[in-house]
Amino acid sequence: AFACAMAGKGAEAGYTESFREWFGLGWLSAGGVDDTAVERCGTAALREGARQSAVALAGAGAAVGAAHKLWPAFQTRLGVSGKTALVVSPFFLTFFLQSELEMNRCAKREAEA
Repeated sequence: AFACAMAGKGAEAGYTESFREWFGLGWLSAGGVDDTAVERCGTAALREGARQSAVALAGAGAAVGAAHKLWPAFQTRLGVSGKTALVVSPFFLTFFLQSELEMNRCAKREAEA
């Protein structure tokens, strides 16, 4: 089960929800979709998105850090918010893209099985 610690309802209180309920995907079970398949695909998408986005975050952080250190114009002409945006934008793009692609791959695998 998917613990809801982020919502302030910790597992210590005995409150857990499934992945489907947590992300508001309750309508999936009404159509005859297997709950375990939704759980597997959601978990796989979350894992793949986090794994790939960590690589993007490390690469973007290294690139911005190097640019800040090596180019005086980068230091002076771009503020903190711009540098932060250059680091986190690839992270979010990669996370959402890879998660969606993994959901599609998993849906195809589940349909074939």
